Amino acid sequence: MGRPEKPIAADAFVELRRLAHHLRKLRADARLSYRQIVEHPDSNGYSVATFQRAAAGVTVPTKEVTIAFAKACGHDANTALRLRREAARATAWAAERNLPRRITPGAIFSLTDLRTAMRYVHLQAGRPSSRVLEADAPPGHLPHTTLDRLLDPRKRPRLPSRQLLEAFLAACAVPPPRRKEWMAAYQRLADHPSLSARALARIARTHGDGTPYRPSWQSSQLHDRVEEEALRKERNQQFQSFRKTWKAPDDLDWANDYGTGEDEYIP
Repeated sequence: MGRPEKPIAADAFVELRRLAHHLRKLRADARLSYRQIVEHPDSNGYSVATFQRAAAGVTVPTKEVTIAFAKACGHDANTALRLRREAARATAWAAERNLPRRITPGAIFSLTDLRTAMRYVHLQAGRPSSRVLEADAPPGHLPHTTLDRLLDPRKRPRLPSRQLLEAFLAACAVPPPRRKEWMAAYQRLADHPSLSARALARIARTHGDGTPYRPSWQSSQLHDRVEEEALRKERNQQFQSFRKTWKAPDDLDWANDYGTGEDEYIP
């Protein structure tokens, strides 16, 4: 008879303890030892130590290990995978220092908003590595290096391809109805790349494909200054172009038509 398992740590996350309890219950109901689980055809070649760590309640096991554990015990893996997602989400939120704010797809009006919303979805999915997401997506649809640059808040935000965004949302288990809202936000950014966030929000309100967007006072002032500066430069360029192309008529008499330029006394 093997040694009894160590109790699950009381200070572990509730979601992590639930997952560990569920995996241990599956093994107890099947009346199998870890050695017998490893010898099962559905174990996929994982070791005893790997399955023991999965049920220890210390770290979140991978999706593949969770599926192999449940199937080797003769049970469906749906419940175990759901508990694993909840545990991964809880640990990811606790480990993230720079938490992104939640932005719904209808409130995405800039590339920064899009990246923040993608980071939030990534955390909700348990913050899987970019290589794991790449493996879950169709080949070539979600390169891990490109995804790392898109999610990095230190990089300049840019618009991903439509194929990459769709693969990212599917790999993060975003429901299909919700993905339509995401693609509407993506199309809004792709169709108007040079418009400000306020202008995009005005378009969204006009067409009714997003929630009302109210930018902060600082962002409103910034957008106003940018638009005024762009208008001033455009007018200055038009004036300079006019000065270069304008030519005075040959029969123009400056003295008689416009005066000498000196102040005249009118009694």
